[in-house]
Amino acid sequence: MLQDLERARPGAAPASAEPLHRAGPSLAEMLLDAMDYPVMLLSAQLRLLVDNRAARQLALQGTGLHLHLGQLHMARPDDQRLLLRAVDAAIHRQLRGLVSLHPLDEQAETAAVLPMNTPDFGPAALLIWRRSQLCEALSLDAFVRDKGISPTEARVLQGLCEGHSLEGLARAHRVSLSTVRTQAGALRAKTGVHDLRTLIRQVAVLPPLVPVLGVGRG
Repeated sequence: MLQDLERARPGAAPASAEPLHRAGPSLAEMLLDAMDYPVMLLSAQLRLLVDNRAARQLALQGTGLHLHLGQLHMARPDDQRLLLRAVDAAIHRQLRGLVSLHPLDEQAETAAVLPMNTPDFGPAALLIWRRSQLCEALSLDAFVRDKGISPTEARVLQGLCEGHSLEGLARAHRVSLSTVRTQAGALRAKTGVHDLRTLIRQVAVLPPLVPVLGVGRG
């Protein structure tokens, strides 16, 4: 959970109490944890009802998100008011939209707010943050193995997915531009694409391969 998170389920124990023993995560929790998008289900008062593994990792990355008495708080008061309005519109008017918030210092992040009528909590709002990277690392590793991509070619592919140019990669890897272009050509040949933009799009839509599921929620 987000820093000392207590679940806001009916009859949940106070934050200071010891967590109840559970045999393991539910199927719904496992499905949420399989997503590489940070997801948070919120009440009208921004009380955190449900989250997933990616959302908990987001909170551990030095962001301005924190939880106080079960309520989600943004670092900036303006962001808090903006999120409250967006969640209220989703819950009471069934409106969906995007909000620009600042969980990481000055850098704005866009999050989607969607109405969600749940059987357990009633009307709520689903907050979905962007993924932390274009392609999840384990998915990229699996793609590289499947296509027979070499380690040096994989390093170029990762750099391209991070937005670097071939010239920038040549400088970063301390090799000639012709070497990087040769590696990029090998990537195109091994993946069957005609241009690097198509390759990056192909990698961007790979399904996530998250770390071992069902072992724990920490």
